[in-house]
Amino acid sequence: MPRFFTNFPIPVPNLIMILGGLVLQKYWVKWKVAIAFSEFIGFGFVIVAVLIIIWAVSTSLRVEIDHPKALLISGPYAFSRNPMYVGWNLLQLGIGFALSNLWIVLLTVPAFLTIHFYDVLKEEQILKKRFGSEYGKYASKVRRYI
Repeated sequence: MPRFFTNFPIPVPNLIMILGGLVLQKYWVKWKVAIAFSEFIGFGFVIVAVLIIIWAVSTSLRVEIDHPKALLISGPYAFSRNPMYVGWNLLQLGIGFALSNLWIVLLTVPAFLTIHFYDVLKEEQILKKRFGSEYGKYASKVRRYI
């Protein structure tokens, strides 16, 4: 399988919450975002999110994400230890605002928490074991998210 596909994690919690928000909006309570120009704000978030995700994925092609031999500390990884997750959550927010769907916006919180506790913390432990003090130095300089 080409490295692009192995280095492009599918954000299952974000996808589930976006779909859940669409279903809740259609079949239960139509909860709209009550902000003027929310569609424009949403499209802005979507554009920024897509750029972050593209930047993170293109930078990550230098290493195998599943079995890294070196820390990825350049590109967006110089600003955030988890730029793809930042991008996916920003994308979910953007979609929610663009569609004026408050469900999707609010469901970003459980998506984020799921990713944080089930992915990020686990990945950090793996990186600590693999890279030791090198990862510790990187983690002390670069924020986990933003």
